[in-house]
Amino acid sequence: MFVYWSPDDGPSRPKMIYAVTKEDFKKKLVGIAKDLQANSLADVNNFFRLRMLPFFNYLVGRKERS
Repeated sequence: MFVYWSPDDGPSRPKMIYAVTKEDFKKKLVGIAKDLQANSLADVNNFFRLRMLPFFNYLVGRKERS
């Protein structure tokens, strides 16, 4: 899992540099199955709640709550 954070209200120059360098960095990593670009903490929370929690529950054999 590769999570990259770039807040919407951040300065534009660092965001542009980050966008260019993150792709080069990501190419050097091996075994990245998923990636997530987050522009707010809510993006990260929603991703893990909606995508990763059911997968984790499946791995440990927990039933999902209704």
